[in-house]
Amino acid sequence: MRRDPLSIVSILIQTLESLKENRDYTFNELSNRTNLHWETVKKYMFLIKYIQNLAPLIEIEGNKFRIIKKPSSKTLNLREKLLATLFYSRAFQENSAIQLQVKDNSIVQDLLTQELIQTTEHNTFYLTDSGKRIAFRIYRKITDTIYEEYLKLYNNLPLETTAPIEDLQKKIENLTERIKHLELLIKK
Repeated sequence: MRRDPLSIVSILIQTLESLKENRDYTFNELSNRTNLHWETVKKYMFLIKYIQNLAPLIEIEGNKFRIIKKPSSKTLNLREKLLATLFYSRAFQENSAIQLQVKDNSIVQDLLTQELIQTTEHNTFYLTDSGKRIAFRIYRKITDTIYEEYLKLYNNLPLETTAPIEDLQKKIENLTERIKHLELLIKK
């Protein structure tokens, strides 16, 4: 039975909230706790992580939305964004290569010349070993920035906070919209 993305994200968020912090879990453990297939869990966990790191923070009201804050990736140049996109998409081999949509093809050519990416006969791209190392450093830059921002936010919260169910639903809807947007970007 195919579930809609909102229900999958809701299940994952609820389950993640029940887990202990600073402990490693496997996708299989999460799969067992959620009754979702482990491949679905893995796909959505990478999607959630990608969204958390790269998508702008938005607010939705009715049929309108507002960008509240752009992600830390605004400090990344296009080259870094392309490498991060390949990394988050797990484009590490020819069979996992993805398309890159860029207006200035010279950056892609530079990445090919520097042997940071490879292309396939279908004009899709994946990271080389050197590209993976550089993309991982970019990933660390993004996650470190996000972690610092999270700590600032967390330290400013009152000790006991209770969010009304409507706020939680808005957050889930917001995340679902981000996932749909990201799925469209990945398909391009």
